[in-house]
Amino acid sequence: MTAPARGGYRSRDLLIVAAFTVLLLAPSLGKAYTIDEPYFLLAARHILRDPLHPGAALINWYGEPVALWRNHPYPPLLQYILAAGIKATGGAEWPMRLLMFPFDLGAAAALYLLAARFLARPLLPTLIALACPAYAINMQLLMAEKWVGALGFLGLYALVRGVEDDRPRLLAAFAALAGVAMLVKYSALFLLPAAAFYLAAKRVPRARLFSCLALAAAPAAAYVLYQWLSGQMTPWGFVFGGARPPSCGWVNRLRAMAACVGGCGAAVWFWPVLALRRDRSLAAPAAAGAVLAGCLFVPALDWESVRGVDRWTGLAFSSAACLAMACWFRSVRKRMPGWELWGPWALSVLGLQLALHRYVTARFMLFMIVPVILGMASALERTFEEAPLRRWHLATLAASLVLSLSLASVDAYYTRSQKVFAQAVREEYIDKGKTVWFSGHLGFQYYLERAGAKPLDRSRGGWDEARPGDLVVVPQANTTVLVPSSPRRSKKRYLTMIHPLPLRLIRGWDCQAGFYASIWGFLPYAFSTEPVEQFTVVELL
Repeated sequence: MTAPARGGYRSRDLLIVAAFTVLLLAPSLGKAYTIDEPYFLLAARHILRDPLHPGAALINWYGEPVALWRNHPYPPLLQYILAAGIKATGGAEWPMRLLMFPFDLGAAAALYLLAARFLARPLLPTLIALACPAYAINMQLLMAEKWVGALGFLGLYALVRGVEDDRPRLLAAFAALAGVAMLVKYSALFLLPAAAFYLAAKRVPRARLFSCLALAAAPAAAYVLYQWLSGQMTPWGFVFGGARPPSCGWVNRLRAMAACVGGCGAAVWFWPVLALRRDRSLAAPAAAGAVLAGCLFVPALDWESVRGVDRWTGLAFSSAACLAMACWFRSVRKRMPGWELWGPWALSVLGLQLALHRYVTARFMLFMIVPVILGMASALERTFEEAPLRRWHLATLAASLVLSLSLASVDAYYTRSQKVFAQAVREEYIDKGKTVWFSGHLGFQYYLERAGAKPLDRSRGGWDEARPGDLVVVPQANTTVLVPSSPRRSKKRYLTMIHPLPLRLIRGWDCQAGFYASIWGFLPYAFSTEPVEQFTVVELL
């Protein structure tokens, strides 16, 4: 068939993308703080008190108070952005999320503009990328990925326009946007290999190529040098230092990466099957991928007990990911429109995830899923007529929305339970003069500290610091929960949170749900009816 002409962007479609983003993300504006949001908010509140020493904040995040720079080597820009937001709004959930919402609109618009440079019909593929769970759930959060997406997508669009329209100033714009993105989070480094390959493939003069990359890397490199000279933890110190739990092993990480790609988007399920119907030569790589996935999930490679349903879910997701990657790689090898960008972009994210990240997280893998979706969309445009392809795209979009909204409902219930429980603890115990301690972090820590509870401190004896008559509250679906060094006489109460949808994003008991980090499990989400959360209230006697 005749290849469709690239359509360029349409103002009407851009408005549709903006409206879709509002409808998709606006319901989360009142979402309780969760995962690492409280960590950055605590650091931001410290900046309001001491703006010149952002890394000096003491945070009891892993069981004892430690300076921020000792926990993680994050660059400080995100904390300053959040500090400005707290100054303007007071830090309540919906005003903070509303204040930062323009970045979500900017990221979505930039992604559409970027897709429109290579696709004849970019609207539906863009909406499908926005609707996949990795994007729709993570971009709600006040964490680095929101700004990495907004700045990175806009930067890549500037890069492409700068090359195709021969506008060197836009290359400088890319360098500036990528440089700021890396000051938000170092993992935005994936932008540089993608840009380098694209510039080289387009035969941009070497002097211009290297100056563009050098300008982009300079701000982050300067801050890393400052960290090293001042004796703070550096990115390489964080990556290569410290003990690694079994969940960081290669097998678990490979399982988690494959399952994340295969489970976080209906495009990864539908489109490869559609391509296989037309191109039978994909059958061999599809079969090979299924065999590889099967080898990855053999019981002998387990580091812990794995439920049968989780093993088969992981195998299904990973097989879908292998077929999708075969289709995507074929589009790159055949040099479909955009191959010079989609290929190195996805591979650089994959390489960074393998080499530098201890845990596999959907919030980083989304930056691989996006170019895989757009690369496959480019190949499908060259294979199918518009009418049947549009029907497939609409079905894919509907399936992605159903999955993402279902997962978002469970996730919102989990996050809200932390806030509601903290309010109940304050009203029932703290306001009546009881001393309440807690162990655990994430949103659980944030709301209990604001309610007046105290974190247990490993350096001060942990549970031994609590006295008879005190209460200690602990969550189930959490990490770094301290346990007593010896048995304590106590009475226990349990509050169990149940959600009717059999989907779980965070493991509390036996399932392998690890959407936010593979430390919980190798699946982005699991099919399970286990409680979403269970809080234990321990009254010491």
